[in-house]
Amino acid sequence: MDKKFLLRLIMPAVILAVAVISLLMVIPATAEYFAWFSWAWAVTIITGALGLRYLLAGLFSKANPMVRKANLWFGALFLVVTVFCLTWAIAVPKDWIAPLVAIIVTGVLFLGVLFTGGRKWDAGDNQKAGYKTYRQRKADEDKPA
Repeated sequence: MDKKFLLRLIMPAVILAVAVISLLMVIPATAEYFAWFSWAWAVTIITGALGLRYLLAGLFSKANPMVRKANLWFGALFLVVTVFCLTWAIAVPKDWIAPLVAIIVTGVLFLGVLFTGGRKWDAGDNQKAGYKTYRQRKADEDKPA
């Protein structure tokens, strides 16, 4: 399967799963088993899936490094939102929030350098090997062959 197809498939599958769980939460026969589910959990699951989707898009796309890093940062942003939603969903102690956010941000920085090679996306031609200035090109043209 194509990677783009898998990335496009993640979000509809997650939204469908959240919708099914929310339906099971309301049905009287299964309401007892799904009483733990709330809107905080729904948002946590959806933002976590969005974060994972953008991280995977940033890691495995063939786009230029700027687009890849933008995808990585969007993924990090959604994962940070996931951490805050998780805090409301299960009442994570407040002293855990800052380290979790720091781990996500530094992890994305690490992945950005690792998968984009740390190369600048706006490097000019004059930084490439064999680059000739305008005067050097004109001198080569004027030489008799």
